Amino acid sequence: MATRSRIGTMVGENTVESVYCHWDGYLEGVGAILKECYGPKEVNFLIRHGDFSSLKDSPKHNDYYSQNGERDTGHIQHELDSWPDNGQEFEYLLTESGWKYRHASDSRWLTF
Repeated sequence: MATRSRIGTMVGENTVESVYCHWDGYLEGVGAILKECYGPKEVNFLIRHGDFSSLKDSPKHNDYYSQNGERDTGHIQHELDSWPDNGQEFEYLLTESGWKYRHASDSRWLTF
């Protein structure tokens, strides 16, 4: 069963751009890879390429839906407190102070 997630970065005071990731969205999966391998440059690459199935240690190695001819909503711009609902369990946000996450059922952002 998939653990869906969204990964985003701040692009304004209260505006986020994010993409969807289908597999391994839990902290020990997507969270660990983001913290270890993804800074602003990698996240910007990720967002420019759109939704994907699973996060790899380099954004160049991800399986982007658009490259496989699959349905891709692309990156979505939204308010910080209004994330699109793709059935995600986790949401990850790169801020100036580092990575934060929250479970979709909780409104609190936590640092990891």
